[in-house]
Amino acid sequence: MTSLKGYFKLAIVAFTMSMAIFCALASWQLIFPLRSPVFFPFSETYYARAKASEAPERGIYWAQMAIQTAPSRAENWVLLAYCYQREDRTLSDRVIDALRMSYGIGTLSADVHDWRLLYVFSNWNYMPKDLQDFATIEAGQYIRRRSGYFYVTSLQASVPDKEAKEAIGALLLELRTTGNTRYENSHAQD
Repeated sequence: MTSLKGYFKLAIVAFTMSMAIFCALASWQLIFPLRSPVFFPFSETYYARAKASEAPERGIYWAQMAIQTAPSRAENWVLLAYCYQREDRTLSDRVIDALRMSYGIGTLSADVHDWRLLYVFSNWNYMPKDLQDFATIEAGQYIRRRSGYFYVTSLQASVPDKEAKEAIGALLLELRTTGNTRYENSHAQD
């Protein structure tokens, strides 16, 4: 009977040690996604590697891995669009399709607002009407939050296209005329 207790204790120690190693490796990969080996299929690791890739085809590979791991994360689809555009050097059909998927997956996804709005409004004249409409709806919802209001206001100043500036300006004007100007107050909260 004593040996059974010993084996049980040994099993508990082995399990605890393996879990500690598992957690340490997972943490290492999440904290240093570009410098650690890929031990686990974490979307965040693939995302970081895609953004950091020098070669567009490697970026596409890592973005596709991120999507395969977490297809319901809209930011992975925007990343794929970005990687496709790097390789294609234009807003090709596959870039547009990836952006459409990002809106289909998460129209109002908080993790992607800033980058997706910058992407669409910076390429406004080249975007199809449906993507312009999606971005307008997204920006219109986002500006109702304090951080969104400040982001969209700064976005209007930074986008190069006059029509994009006007589209953002119309959203801001609508917000102000409906009495939702509390965002201009520095004490406003999200």
